[in-house]
Amino acid sequence: MSEKFTNWMAGIEARHLADLTFPEVSRALRALSSTYVERRGRIGEGAALSGAGKRAAFALFYGPLHYLLLRAIVAELPGAAAVRPTLVDLGCGTGAASAAWAGTCAARPVTIGVDRHRWALDEAAKRFEPSIFRCERASPISRRRISRKAVRRFSRRSR
Repeated sequence: MSEKFTNWMAGIEARHLADLTFPEVSRALRALSSTYVERRGRIGEGAALSGAGKRAAFALFYGPLHYLLLRAIVAELPGAAAVRPTLVDLGCGTGAASAAWAGTCAARPVTIGVDRHRWALDEAAKRFEPSIFRCERASPISRRRISRKAVRRFSRRSR
């Protein structure tokens, strides 16, 4: 693994294991996984990230998993790592997928992460330098009606 990935993981562990024990995070991971698999209808209500334990479990398990998966996918897609001035991640969560994609690009793009959950955006902001990542909180209207026009508007503002 790269030094950046190792440092990112160390930061996540320091933040989330400062107030929680490993057994607490493990129990929260099982509850979070159950929400994703058995209670998908509750995800829209915010059940997936309700509570410090589930947030820690997401950051410590699913975030790195998303990072590693996206990095492998982008490496295999022809042209995916081409130079792009802006990368827009709708539903960015903790920014792990954005970090993976941006990290494979020949030149680091400005990344715009859009999500509706404030904690996820705060976690994403900790992952990136402010000069290359901007968080946008999605409103209920923008979640329903996100369009190419909106993506172009976000892209223009990042230049």
